[in-house]
Amino acid sequence: EQGFTCVPIIFNGNGIDPSILEEDFYEFGDRYCRDVVCALKDEPGLLMYDVMNEPPCNDLILKAGSQEEKDEQYARIWRFVRHYCAVVKEADSENAMTVGNWLAEDLENTADLVDVLSYHDYSATASGINRKAHMEYSVSAKYEKSVINNEC
Repeated sequence: EQGFTCVPIIFNGNGIDPSILEEDFYEFGDRYCRDVVCALKDEPGLLMYDVMNEPPCNDLILKAGSQEEKDEQYARIWRFVRHYCAVVKEADSENAMTVGNWLAEDLENTADLVDVLSYHDYSATASGINRKAHMEYSVSAKYEKSVINNEC
């Protein structure tokens, strides 16, 4: 009623509990995800869902011992995120969905599934933000989807 909108985050990649990436979590996770979406889908202030905030911004990635381990963790996380993009869309095909990417380089991991591309850029200057924006805009053009910097 006051004109506020929100982007509820369903899962958070920061400090992620690695056990949720295991397939035996999915039954509980699917139920949780559907419950959150069904509780919010008719809210007038819902702007869009953020399936996961900053998926690879966690110790699984940042403290990986080797590039092979890092690649394996990336694959697990993106498999999880892609799965839950589908669960959200199945539970609510009307409202928009995004993944709050820590890095613009991660946009393409779910660009084919989300409605809006989003990334976080904490560059200290407008020129810094503009320099990095070229990558975001190229992904936006490629997938013909809107892109936003929703943390800055």
